[in-house]
Amino acid sequence: MTSDSASSPAVPTPQVSRLVFVYNADGGLINAVKDVWHRVTSPSTYPCSLCKITYGASGMDRRWQVYVESLPFPVTLWHRDDLHRAHAEETSRRLPVVLSQRPDGRLSELVGATDLDRARTVDDVIGLVDAALAQRRTG
Repeated sequence: MTSDSASSPAVPTPQVSRLVFVYNADGGLINAVKDVWHRVTSPSTYPCSLCKITYGASGMDRRWQVYVESLPFPVTLWHRDDLHRAHAEETSRRLPVVLSQRPDGRLSELVGATDLDRARTVDDVIGLVDAALAQRRTG
């Protein structure tokens, strides 16, 4: 699943040319159906906190969608298998994760799995991303 956006007039953070949100789930229709079933029937054992928070049974949370579309960078939403296909060196990274991609294509962690696992709401995730981007601007 890939989504690109760059609609915000805000000034991008130096050294960030794209944000990549990576879900701890594989892509494809069959996997999507299994994931929705798992999230609904046994949410406490579902392995992707980012999926649980930003998606419901009927699709992407509207507040999350508005936020992603407002970011001042292109945004890519990837499943685990998308990341591994595009960046084979990333197979050991703990997911879910928010990565920043530099102009040279290198990826670096912006918000890690531990922090995303602690988040409980869309607002929590937005706060984590905003705080990490603010830190990049000043750091």
